[in-house]
Amino acid sequence: MFDLFDPLRVWSENWKKNLTKETVYIMFIINFNFIKSIEEVNTITEVHREYVSKQYENDIFIIGGPKKPRDGGIVLAHSCSEKELRTILDNDPLILNEFAHYSLTEFNPMMATKKLDSYINKLR
Repeated sequence: MFDLFDPLRVWSENWKKNLTKETVYIMFIINFNFIKSIEEVNTITEVHREYVSKQYENDIFIIGGPKKPRDGGIVLAHSCSEKELRTILDNDPLILNEFAHYSLTEFNPMMATKKLDSYINKLR
């Protein structure tokens, strides 16, 4: 009988075998929450996007965008420590000008779709 989850299980087992204490890969989910009205946030959105585009160019941010409903945004980040990331975020115009707060969730990616295999293999 075909096990739908077998390829994922094999990938996950191979991923775990290749991890050591030194190679644990850390990622962050950044959750921005607006603390001002969307009309006020819209006045600084362009400057914010210019700032975060630099983080994508520097390979710190991977993917992100506004939440639905538009009361903040979500960003997936990697390639830095929590301290470095907090420094980056604390200099974001949204945070500097008190338009938003953020929270971080740190995690170790252990599973992913096959479509991300080439990306995940670069992390090892």
